[in-house]
Amino acid sequence: MNFFQKLFRKKQAPQVRGQITAAINNRLTADWPTSTLSADSQLRGNLEALRARSRDLRDDNEFGAKFVSMLRNNVLGENGMMLKCTAKEPDRVQGGQIIPGAPDVFANKIIEEEFWRWGKRENCTVTKRHSWIDVQNLVLESCAIDGEILVRKVRGFNNRYGFALQLIEGDHLDIDKNDFTGRGNNTVRMGVEQNEFGEIIAFHIRTKNPNDYGFYGGIDQTVRLPAADVVYVSLPKRPSQSRGFPWMTPAMLNLRMLGGYRESELVRARVSAAKMAVLTSPAGDSYTGGSNANGITMDAEPGAIEQLPPGMDIKPIDWNSPNAAFPDFNKACLRGIASALGISYNILADDMESVNFSSGRLGLEEPRETFKALQRWFAESFCQPVFEEWLMMQMLSGVIPLPMSKFPKFAEPTWKGRRWGYIQPVDDANAAVTRIKNGLSTLTKELASQGLDRDETLDELAEDKAAMEARGLELADIFPVDDSEEIDTPEADIKNADMAANANDKNTAAQTGMVQDTALNGAQVTALKDLVTSVANGEIPLETAKQLASAAFPLITDEELNKIFNPLKNFKPAQKEVDNPQPQPISSPNG
Repeated sequence: MNFFQKLFRKKQAPQVRGQITAAINNRLTADWPTSTLSADSQLRGNLEALRARSRDLRDDNEFGAKFVSMLRNNVLGENGMMLKCTAKEPDRVQGGQIIPGAPDVFANKIIEEEFWRWGKRENCTVTKRHSWIDVQNLVLESCAIDGEILVRKVRGFNNRYGFALQLIEGDHLDIDKNDFTGRGNNTVRMGVEQNEFGEIIAFHIRTKNPNDYGFYGGIDQTVRLPAADVVYVSLPKRPSQSRGFPWMTPAMLNLRMLGGYRESELVRARVSAAKMAVLTSPAGDSYTGGSNANGITMDAEPGAIEQLPPGMDIKPIDWNSPNAAFPDFNKACLRGIASALGISYNILADDMESVNFSSGRLGLEEPRETFKALQRWFAESFCQPVFEEWLMMQMLSGVIPLPMSKFPKFAEPTWKGRRWGYIQPVDDANAAVTRIKNGLSTLTKELASQGLDRDETLDELAEDKAAMEARGLELADIFPVDDSEEIDTPEADIKNADMAANANDKNTAAQTGMVQDTALNGAQVTALKDLVTSVANGEIPLETAKQLASAAFPLITDEELNKIFNPLKNFKPAQKEVDNPQPQPISSPNG
């Protein structure tokens, strides 16, 4: 640049104070977009490609398949979202206090039993191929992979309940149906008809799947289904979004690239294991063909000695495989993918190599919170709307003989999702008992955290107790308990540590002291005997007597105190026979 160019060059605008760094345009941010699109504009041009690639990753990528499996296993689990009816009588006020209403046991039981029967394969769907749990799995997976699914409520279907579900993939929702001059103020965006407030009014559905290649026949037309007949299930990312994004969208490119990289590494390792070699000619002569037009080939066998063709030399190929950096690079990529999917890397990759107890527990807590949030969304978005429609149909038809006036009460159940077992069963169970004892939790909450129902658990306990009593058994006969074993709790651990230290001091004193320093005198023996007698007669608790003895006789070890007092646990003092004296007649003063 010469003098005049420097003199007349255009000066850069000075940076304004207060400008956000991420919004600055410079050489470092030149490729960073500064414009955006609406949610529907993004979806209109990308939804079909995203859906196709998401399905490909599910079907042809091990980590995409693992992601779907994790959703099925953790959001729904073995039993899916389970219905628990909790209807009760209205609360009442009595004496200035609110008296909770009693549970409506009959209504709750009949609703749960009929819903369970409807959920069988022959009743639940119009195809009679899917049970209620199957439907839940298909709806969840379709939302994750396709971003959406439509479930049509078919009233008057030919089954006992006059109600069934029809699953409609997102492909049928006409993405090319856009109308801004339709019914009143309604607009249609990618097949979804909405009013001026954005409320969904109807769906425009194609009768044939546009991707059903190879199966021709029939007429493909678009029909309008009112929103009241359809449960549209999607997890939106933006408020004005009309259709759903596939959940793997943030991780799709990395999953695809990593899959290709892993495939290349696998091929290189296989080729390297084959120990390939090439034949070279010092004169540079090329092979011109012959009986084997594909080139010179040689079979390799163990211990074989081959003679090379005239003028040829053999040169091995070293592929330098396997790549030593592959494991770390693969792990780094999968960690980013797991973060984008909101799940744990260790579970996604099935990698527990460097996991200890603490890191493993922390790695499970956040994904489980994610799964619980998805359970809540799934129950509200899909399970509850289906249940409300089913319940209304059954109450109107008389299948469930309950008054329609109480429909709002019966239509507010609880949906129980899958819960996970304790990571430290003994410690976590003891902690739960401690919380209940200290009033920090309830039996209902602790059982719910394990996916159990309080009423069902208590009923089963009562049945077990009655069955044991009928057979003349007690719980101790089935599960013998060692009375000397105490339940470990965090507080007990501290107490046991202090007691162990104290016992160690006592043992040291007993071992190093003289006999006259450690032996008890007559008065001490008498005092100790009085403590034993008081426990035997039930005057003071056993543990209190131990603590008194430990404080009064510091040189007696805890082991020795246990030997003295523990036999009293099952000791019953003999009942002394008392002669009843015969009443003596009372003589009057007058004789």
